[in-house]
Amino acid sequence: MVSLAEVSKAIHRILVCVEGTLRLGLLVFVLPGILFFAMSQLRLVDGDEGFYLLASRLVAEGQAPYHDFFYPQTPLLPYAYSGWAEVFGLSWRSARCLSALFAGATSVIVYALTRCCGASPRRALLAVVVFALSGPTLAWLVVVKTYPLALFLLVAAALLIVAPSTRFSLLRLFLAGVLVGCAIGTRLTMTVALPAFAYSLFTLEAYRRHKLAAFAAAGFGLACGILPIIWTMAGGPERFWFDNVGYHLEGGPPNLFANLAHKFKILTRLAGARLMNGDAGSYHYLIHFLLFGCAWRRGLFDDPRRRFLAVLVGCLVLGHLLPKQVHLQYFVAVIPFTSCVAALVPGSGGSTRSNRVLLTLALIGVFLAPLEWVRLTAWGHKVPGVRGHADAINWRIGTILRVSTELDDLLEPDSLVFASWPGYLVETRLQPLPGTENHFARSGAIAIDLERSQRYRVAGVNQIETAIRERRPSAVVLGNWSGDMRMEEPLDAAGYRPARSIEGARVYTRPGRAASRVEQ
Repeated sequence: MVSLAEVSKAIHRILVCVEGTLRLGLLVFVLPGILFFAMSQLRLVDGDEGFYLLASRLVAEGQAPYHDFFYPQTPLLPYAYSGWAEVFGLSWRSARCLSALFAGATSVIVYALTRCCGASPRRALLAVVVFALSGPTLAWLVVVKTYPLALFLLVAAALLIVAPSTRFSLLRLFLAGVLVGCAIGTRLTMTVALPAFAYSLFTLEAYRRHKLAAFAAAGFGLACGILPIIWTMAGGPERFWFDNVGYHLEGGPPNLFANLAHKFKILTRLAGARLMNGDAGSYHYLIHFLLFGCAWRRGLFDDPRRRFLAVLVGCLVLGHLLPKQVHLQYFVAVIPFTSCVAALVPGSGGSTRSNRVLLTLALIGVFLAPLEWVRLTAWGHKVPGVRGHADAINWRIGTILRVSTELDDLLEPDSLVFASWPGYLVETRLQPLPGTENHFARSGAIAIDLERSQRYRVAGVNQIETAIRERRPSAVVLGNWSGDMRMEEPLDAAGYRPARSIEGARVYTRPGRAASRVEQ
């Protein structure tokens, strides 16, 4: 018979375990989650977010990427966010919450991944701190773009690969393959991670004796993960290919020399060249790569699991230098993995002087995190799309919602609207002028060729002017991303008149339009 003392001890052990779990959850998910949630609600809107979120709304309404509108990414993101919208509603703040949730979950996986690489709990917590306070994390993992979802999936796949196990598991490899496939289904450039995952199956002890079975399970999972790509591609292979590959090969540096110069410029920014220009995120990249280099020099990659992370970081860096047009934000993909490595460096050897230098650089990075917060939420300096501090007000969620509200008040539901930036239409009951769902393709070579612009669902500036002259849109919104457009003459010739002005956005309405609810 079980004594009361034994029951009491068992309950005490359970309570201690629960307490430890809650404390750990507080440190690795709740606190970073609060930080990510606050940033997600306050960060200035990135220009591409309007296009991604409108694509999610159109998918929720039954339209399909590539077939019904131009979408230059693999298709999983709009389906993921539209599914979230079915439960929590489609809005800027709700979608940003989902991105923050992905970032918070990634911080938990960073902790687990660091522990699986042989680090102590304290070092794993340090990895979470490094990850959460990094400028690229704050900038790009709380917005409605492909990075939050794709990185969550990729880091989760890496955890499944390196997690210790007492026996060989085909199911775990299958799930890792599914996650990698879904990451590629969110952002095509994640394909560059495949060589690193293949390398892990050759080198990790758990898989070396079962290489054929390991590759079969992971390959089958990968095939299942990319089913969304196959499904959408089947509806129009030519459009799918152009949107995901062909479009990205147009524009950018015109020749090999210019292309190499462009890549060199990106590498200098990764080395912190923009720090003196007010971009602390550039410095954080420098810190991560310095710590990564120190880990390499101190022999911390002798462990096959850590070496897998090193190969993965190398593949992501080199792979994201391949596109014709490269942006610094692409390299946020390495931050979760370099954070794991960075936590292993302190106390791993090296001279006292080098350790002091590294500590000083790391402390500078911590102190720069608040500067990065101010830059991304208020200052607007060097934030893509924002033309200085005076323009920052136009990229606040509140300002965008004011424009959306005015449009809904002015127009009947399902009215056609041309907006210089599609984000204005996300929280409205209005429809974008066909071909204008995307804001950055209209000035490219595709939009100049009438036949190609119609085939690939992209309206160029000339086609937009023609639509205005024919009075097809009920209203025209000129605001964010309208710098390349000179619409005053066609608007005046077609009889459009100013109806509202909200900060930097101007709303013009068509003569003879249907009365609005307010006017009725």
